Amino acid sequence: MGEVVMRDYQRAGFEAVREQWKCGNKRTVVCYPTGTGKCQSLCSFCWSEGLTTIGELFAKQATRIMGPGGPKEIAGWHDDGVREGLKATLECGLTIDGTREHRIWCRRDDGFEGWVKLGELQGNEYAAVARGQADWGKLKVDSEDAYLLGLLYQSNFSENRTVPLCILRGTKQAVRSFLRGYWDGDGWVDGQIRCSSASSVLIDQIHQLLLGLGVYCARSLKPVPGHCDAHILAVRDVQAFDREVGITRFGITKDQNYDRLLAKKRNTNLDTVPGIGRTIQAMGSGLPSKCRRKDSWRQADAYYDGKKKPSYPLVRELAEAAPPSPARGRRLRRRTPAGAGPRGR
Repeated sequence: MGEVVMRDYQRAGFEAVREQWKCGNKRTVVCYPTGTGKCQSLCSFCWSEGLTTIGELFAKQATRIMGPGGPKEIAGWHDDGVREGLKATLECGLTIDGTREHRIWCRRDDGFEGWVKLGELQGNEYAAVARGQADWGKLKVDSEDAYLLGLLYQSNFSENRTVPLCILRGTKQAVRSFLRGYWDGDGWVDGQIRCSSASSVLIDQIHQLLLGLGVYCARSLKPVPGHCDAHILAVRDVQAFDREVGITRFGITKDQNYDRLLAKKRNTNLDTVPGIGRTIQAMGSGLPSKCRRKDSWRQADAYYDGKKKPSYPLVRELAEAAPPSPARGRRLRRRTPAGAGPRGR
């Protein structure tokens, strides 16, 4: 193993022990929640040489998992048994299921950004949703075979259908070909790019695969009287979908709707940066007057209270218009990395 980097709460505990020792209290007990608060349910999705679940990794005692900074080595596993937990559902349909101590990265309109325990969520947070971060598998599947597998899922109403294991463990190209075939067969375009299935697990897996490719989506549920409910997945980032997946042109109505959708100017109100008003206000208060007269900063005060949210392109313009300074621009640039998109609330 490489150098161990402690988390903030671990450092706090370490420093507290040192203070006790300085005071002469050598018999010090450190108590943290089991698993140091990082406990998730077995069905939670994760990346480890393909899309899998915590339960599958635990069953084979895997040693690798995808983290915020890339694939990391797993130091050890612990079965926490049956514990009280919470499930947080974001507006985009994603769910986070874990113990009350499990922490997620959040942002609030008051400018706060950091780790928050599930048990301490207030309901006014924006949770970070990773896009374009995946640990793709190594299983090579011929692109045409993967495409045909996707086509086979056309109009299948089984509640138990899932993405084939060879695709979940496959390379990035195999996943892209499968999704292209799936959308050619079972997707539709009617102002939005969407697909649906009676299988909740199938839609969850497709949702995660698209996020791995950098395509932001939102899922919803449509009750169908007398039949299985329809789980619907709608693409929010049309440009990313066209770049990573796309559809095959067969000269049908879907193709025409798709091309019209691509030709439309992107609605930046659907791709905004939440919880950043206070940062813009603090940054603007220290800017020279000549900078505030620039086009991007003239109406910046409209975003101070957080009710109106700026688009990602606008925030980048604000950061670029500010003079170079360790205290200015860096925070905005950090919050809007290249290729970033919407986050779930």
